[in-house]
Parts: sequence; structure tokens; C-alpha cells
Amino acid sequence: MSGNVIELNGKDFEKKIEKGNWIVDFWAEWCVSPNTNIYLSPLNSKPAQKLKVGDNLISYKDKLEEDSVIRSLITNKGGHCKRITTKSGRVIETTDDHAFFTERGWIPAQDLTEEDKVAIMPVRDNILFVGSSDNLVSEKNFESFGSDYKNIQKYLFELKEKSLLPLKKENENILIIARLIGALFSDGNLYKNKENNLREISFTLGQNKDVEDVIKDLSALGFEKVHVSERTSENDINGRIFTTHTFRVKCLSTSLYLLLSLLGVPEGNKTNNKYNVPDWIKNGELAIQQEFLSGYLGGDGPRISVKVLPRKGRNPYNSVNINDIEFRKNTSLIDSGLSFAEEISGMLLNFGIKTGEIFYEANNYLRKDNTRTNIIHIPILSNFSNAFIMSQIIGYSYCWQKQVISMYAGEFIRELLKKRADWNELYLNSMELSKKGFDYNKISQMLKINQITAYNWIVKNVKPSIARHNMKFDSWLNNSKNGLSEAFLWSRIERIEEANLPEVQVITTEKNHNFIANGFLVHNCGPCKMMKPVINECAEEYKGKINFGKVDVDSESELGEEHEIRSIPTLVFFKNGKQVDRISGYISKEELSEQIESVF
Repeated sequence: MSGNVIELNGKDFEKKIEKGNWIVDFWAEWCVSPNTNIYLSPLNSKPAQKLKVGDNLISYKDKLEEDSVIRSLITNKGGHCKRITTKSGRVIETTDDHAFFTERGWIPAQDLTEEDKVAIMPVRDNILFVGSSDNLVSEKNFESFGSDYKNIQKYLFELKEKSLLPLKKENENILIIARLIGALFSDGNLYKNKENNLREISFTLGQNKDVEDVIKDLSALGFEKVHVSERTSENDINGRIFTTHTFRVKCLSTSLYLLLSLLGVPEGNKTNNKYNVPDWIKNGELAIQQEFLSGYLGGDGPRISVKVLPRKGRNPYNSVNINDIEFRKNTSLIDSGLSFAEEISGMLLNFGIKTGEIFYEANNYLRKDNTRTNIIHIPILSNFSNAFIMSQIIGYSYCWQKQVISMYAGEFIRELLKKRADWNELYLNSMELSKKGFDYNKISQMLKINQITAYNWIVKNVKPSIARHNMKFDSWLNNSKNGLSEAFLWSRIERIEEANLPEVQVITTEKNHNFIANGFLVHNCGPCKMMKPVINECAEEYKGKINFGKVDVDSESELGEEHEIRSIPTLVFFKNGKQVDRISGYISKEELSEQIESVF
């Protein structure tokens, strides 16, 4: 604030305001519930309470970009808050002042209505990572390399320096490693050349965004020296020419190479080698499996698509399509390939994804090494449940093109499944009320449902149609994307409830002052900071007539309690030390001036 606004604290508060006219701004940077997921990328989040200064998270200004956290702390001054639920079932708990991006612009939670649409990013639902103190890799494991590596002590030192040795199961970098390993099992590999002592970890990727994401994860592990190259190639497959443009990211770190090898990543050409999903992944906690599958599906996984298909004489319907997971295996190693496919299928089932019978087909294409391969298929049943889990629970790391398409489909399915669940709940409630003796007329009034529907359920014993939703994907997508940039959608608010949070997380970012919380695009400046220029201008305009002060209620909690500050910002008006008026929430300069003239 300007020099005309005085910082007040508990030591001299009473003495300062005992004479003259004062307006004191009780402010703070209250924010969201501590268990809110704050997204570092569309697929990765941290609970707000674990967010640290220096963490990079998703921000938005004309396009998605990174922003840095410059303040993150828990305050016990939550109190009166809001719980907001959208039509798609996304929920967030936040302080009254916390601003959401809507069709009306940035609006504080306390001013939202059930007519508002809020901007959301259809991010993945992350699974809580627990971990344990058990060692996954220790120094002793490196003895298996024998005398092949003369500088083994150097590599051990590098890994220790990066806190990757010993590698314990509680190390949060395990999730990044699992994600990178998933990508290495699909469109990546470990390659070594003994003649020139070359060892590289390489990833083949489709877009610049994917390159950035891999480099970001490697850097988070401490490996920042990478080489990026581009390649355009033409392949003649059965007389058809296919042109592909790819990026290759290479990390030439022997220490990381050795660590990944010990963690179960196969070396060399995977098509010609036997391998399995490492035990620590396939038998590990779901958060680890989630990251591995995300990296793997980013390469070999199918896209999720929803189309509206016509039906003769009937209304069109939404149809979901999920292609097979496919990979190639040398004809002599087909049993190994089928075993790996069964492991992937089993991990998908851990998340509720049902697959069909695994099969393989001959591939007539003769490879450059004069070998032939079979294409192994893992069929994914094309239903809404599978599509939702793949897109909104697992996702596609390092393949932004697949991820964006699947995010749109997944958010539509999220809303559709919620509508079905709500409709089924109405049916069950109707049945319960019927057992209690209410007739269908009364039930229709009580549950606010169509009288004919209630009659069919209660009298004619008609089961509820699970397809009742009246949404079609094409029109839904057009309406949901109207005026928004890539990766964001509008979602209408279904419910706004009062919530009493004993504590909230304070988050401040460096540049754009917004972030993604539980999928919602929210602002961390809020009315407190929006009030700053208003108070500065009034302090200048009424200089000599009115004194302006400010109190940070996080730092001066006793003052906040003494003056019963339950919402921020709150402006308290004093005459000779006695409170004569107060205003809560953001107001314009004109409104504040009008109030000043009426009070003083």
C-alpha cells in the first residue's frame, strides 16, 4: 500500500486509532482448503498443504505457462467459506473472497450464483502417494554391474548428490521415475555402445510440449543436460507411404542409466528382447501404477473419442470409441510379449478398466534387420466407464495431443456419469418413499420430478433409463469451449453451500496470480489485493480528514479476533477509537467514497 496507509499491529493499535477518524483495512491472503489438489501440470498435483515456495505450477495468461509459488502457508483463520460443486461433480472448498474465472470475469466465491459457469481444466484425479521407508535401490545393488563400469564410485556419488541413492519407496521422485519408465517401455529405450562407452536414455515424442514435459521431469530428478533432435521420415508399409515427424530427447547420464536398469528398464531394442513390468511397479501402490501407466499410454495407448451417431427413426446417441493398445514383438518372443500384455491388462483392471481377450496378428512388414514381428493387441472395452478412467484417472503423459482430446471426452463423460448417478438416486429415493406409503403424486412433488416419471416408477415398475441425460457430445463441447482457450472448458455451478473450514492454505504466485485447484481456474489475488488501489486513492483523496490503516490478520490474529473479522477484506470505520461502521468484501472507489461521506 502507499505511504498514506499505516501498518498497524497489536502493540500500538488502540493508541493510534483513539483520536480522529480511521478506516482500517483488515486483510489477508486466505485461499483454499489444505487438502485441495493444486496442479503442477494437467496430470500431476500436490495437496495445497504440501506446496512449497519455489514449486512451479500451472498458470494461465493467454496460454498455459508455469508460475512459481512465492508464498505457501496454513492459517487457522478460515472460518466462513464456500463449497462449490459443478454439474460435472467437481468440488472445491474455498474462502468467500477467493476469485473464480467465469463468463462474467473474475468473481469472488461469495458472489457466485448457480447460474454461473466457471472455467475448469479437465485435469486428472491423482491418487494419494503414501510410500514407505524401505529401500528400492541401495548402493549394494550396483555390485551386480561388476567390473563393467570403472567409474562406479563417481556414478554413486552423483546419485547420492541428487538424493536418488539410497532410493527409498517414500521418495516423491519415485512418481516421476515411474512415469519416465512407463514412457521408456513404449516410445523410449536404454541404449549403450561399449566401443565408445556411450550410454543414453532416449524418448521419441510428437510435439514440443511433450519434449518440454520430459525435460522438466528429468530436471526435477537433477539431470539437466539433454540433447533434442528432430526427424522427419518416410516409411513404406505394404505399399503405403507414411510420413512422420518426431522429436528425440536424449539424456547421456550413465548414473541415471544404471539406476533405471536396476529398476527394471530393459536395455536395447524392446521388440527383440524379453522383459516384464518391474515387480515394484506392478505390485506397488496405485499412485506408482498410475504414473507408469500414464507414461506407457502416452506412447502405446489409444485415444479416447466420443461421437454422436445417428439412428434410423430414433434420436442420435453418444458413442465412445477406444482403440486397442498395440505393440510389436519379434515372432520368436511372442510368449514374452503376451506375458507383458497380461501384466498391463492386470494393472488396468486394478483401476477398474476391463479389457477383452489379448491376441496377436502377423505383421508382414520385413524389418531392416530381416526379422518379422507380430502385433500384440490389448482390447479395451469401449464403454463410458473405461473411457472415464483412462482419461481422467490415468491420463497420457508426454503426449499432449492425446491428452487434450481425451480430457474433453473425459470431462463430458464425467458429467454424463454424474447425471446418470443422480437420476438413479432419484429412482431409489422414490422407491424408499413409496415403501413409506407416499403415492406417486406426492413423491413427484417431494423429489421435484415429472409426475409421469414417478407414475412409471412407482405404479408400472419401470426401471430408470440410464441413458437419460439429453446431452450430445458435439453440442456440449461447442458450448463448453465457447470463448475459452485450449485445455479449458466451462462448467455450470450446480450447488453453492456454506462451509466452515478450521484452516485454509494461503498461496501466492509470482507472475500471473492464478492456478488450477481441483480443476478450477482460480485467482490468488482476490478482493484484498483488488482493494489495494481503491484504498490508496481514497487515502490520498481524504488525506488530512481520515487516517487509513491496514492489519494483516494472519500476523495479527488477536486483533482479528478482537474485532470479529470473519470475512476478508473487512474495512472497519472508527471515530475516536470507537467502531461506527464496517464493510466486508470488495467495493469500488465510488462506493467507498459514498460510505465515507455518510459516516464521517
